[in-house]
Amino acid sequence: MGIRQLNKNHVNDMTAVIRGRETKLDLLVGKNIKLQRVAAGLSQRCLAEYLGVTFQQIQKVEQGKNRIGAGRLALVAEALKCPIDQLYADISDDVFSSVSSELNTLDLSLLQRLNALDPRFQRIIKKLINELAVNDNDNTDNVEQT
Repeated sequence: MGIRQLNKNHVNDMTAVIRGRETKLDLLVGKNIKLQRVAAGLSQRCLAEYLGVTFQQIQKVEQGKNRIGAGRLALVAEALKCPIDQLYADISDDVFSSVSSELNTLDLSLLQRLNALDPRFQRIIKKLINELAVNDNDNTDNVEQT
């Protein structure tokens, strides 16, 4: 199977209707918008005002019920101060389930504080968290082998 066929199958899978007229891609983009919005400390109403839409429209986009056009998605990325491709990023089912459930107060507080930091410190903290996760996985593997 060539690359073109592989990519075409992936795109077909992402655009297949899963219920009503929603697609996996609609859900993915919506969940990524919500994740980035919460991390930026913005409410649905605040993002809606920036885009010139109602908060209900933002709510429906985040739930994957409404699609968002390319131009408006670029404005979302601008408002959230993230690269537009991050809104298309494929995230694991674990992240999907944690985003779809409401974040607890501690999670939200941590995201807001991280977002308020200087970008240099944000990178350092993200790197530290990644290193801790890798080390934790390495330790778990070692324990399972003994």
